[in-house]
Amino acid sequence: MNAYMKEAYVKRELDREHTGLQERLKQVNGAKNKLANQMDNLSVSDKHYDKKYEDMQVRLDKLYDEIEEIETLIEEVETRLYNIRQEK
Repeated sequence: MNAYMKEAYVKRELDREHTGLQERLKQVNGAKNKLANQMDNLSVSDKHYDKKYEDMQVRLDKLYDEIEEIETLIEEVETRLYNIRQEK
C-alpha cells in the first residue's frame, strides 16, 4: 500500500470513528437530559424520594463522566485528522 492510499485509509477510519463518537455523545447527552428531567419530576412526597434521588444522582454523575470521556476521544480524533490534513 503506498503512502497516499494508507493516508486515505487512516483518514476514512478516523472519520468513521469521529462519526461514531458523535452519535455516542448524542445518545449519552439524551440519556443525561432524560434522567435530569426525571429527577426534576420526582415527587417529594414519595417515601423513597431520598434514595431514588441519590440513585439518580449517581447515574447522572456516571453519565457526565462518560460525556467527558467521549469528548476527550473526539478531541483526540479531531487532532489526528487535523495533523493528517496539515501533512499534505
